[in-house]
Amino acid sequence: MICFIEAQCKNWEHNQVNAGFVKLVKHITDEECHFWGEKEHICNLKQMTEFDSITIHEMDLPELIIDSSKNCKEYYALLKPIFSSLKKSENVKIVFLSAHKGIVLACIELAKEHPDYRIFLTMHSIMEQLYHKNTWFHKCYRLVLRGEHNLDWVLKKATVADTNLKFIIYVPGYKERMRKLLPEYVIDKFIFMHHPYVFNNIDNISDKNNNDAIAVIGAAVNKNAVDITKHCVSSATFNVVQRTKVKIEGENVNILSKGKGTTARDIQKCIDCSDWMLIPYNKYQYRLTASGIFWDSIANNKPIIGLGSAYLKDYMGKYQIGIWEEKTNKICERLKNLDKENYRDFSKGINEFIKIIEVENEKIVSDILLK
Repeated sequence: MICFIEAQCKNWEHNQVNAGFVKLVKHITDEECHFWGEKEHICNLKQMTEFDSITIHEMDLPELIIDSSKNCKEYYALLKPIFSSLKKSENVKIVFLSAHKGIVLACIELAKEHPDYRIFLTMHSIMEQLYHKNTWFHKCYRLVLRGEHNLDWVLKKATVADTNLKFIIYVPGYKERMRKLLPEYVIDKFIFMHHPYVFNNIDNISDKNNNDAIAVIGAAVNKNAVDITKHCVSSATFNVVQRTKVKIEGENVNILSKGKGTTARDIQKCIDCSDWMLIPYNKYQYRLTASGIFWDSIANNKPIIGLGSAYLKDYMGKYQIGIWEEKTNKICERLKNLDKENYRDFSKGINEFIKIIEVENEKIVSDILLK
């Protein structure tokens, strides 16, 4: 039996990655599957992938500080009935589609109570805390929340507990990078794979149809994006959907949506009316975390104009899926001659890339869940 639990995300949060993981598992096995999650989140997932053969369990999620280790008691109380209800089942595998410190600590105790269960905890942006633990902000955060623990402490505690807990992160090949942050015995508990996604129409080859319109979405709306749109001499227009307060403006900037009210539909509209995706991260962004906007670009067959981030460099240096440069002035130079870039080759490269990573993900998930 495979049990999916989403105890963190609501509504459309992580809808693409969660639907992609469920679809991946259902593709490789016909085992009995159950899904626990918030009602609206489940409704969104049902629209994206087949759920008919999955038993649904709706749950109310607590209103808590998401990344605090002090929430472990509340999450233990939330999850204990689920674990107890599976006692009579055989070969139980529980996949948390997202987890933070409170969920991890709760699962340590639940794993001790149910030693036959195999438990997998998917870690998303919280992994970036491994780089930030000694920063002024996090020291103040722990001072305000007395008794708050660093993520590395939580991961070490989960490892020495000698349970069937393992961690999943969507950054393949990052084992070497993590050796600078965690001891080897903790890293051995990690499974590295590509970010799952619901990919459709992957054999389509795209042509430009909007005169080099460039989408700038979410975390990509940063200082680098402001510099590029301000100083770049190009015929391209920039379609922007942002939830941040970064001020981005100009004659060639088109703000499609702004603020906390931004929805998944707003993001999709922006992608649909654009040819390229500008992702100008700095070197401190997405070092141990998958970029959702990167995978939105891939799924929609939109070549990427990437900058700075090691996560982008790892993929774009290996696969022909767009343009990547180290500095903003280099990006501006490429944008001046964007019409000379071979758009169709990038489109073909994206299709090949999807086929490769889907095969690799199937093997990884088969190994961890079926063997």
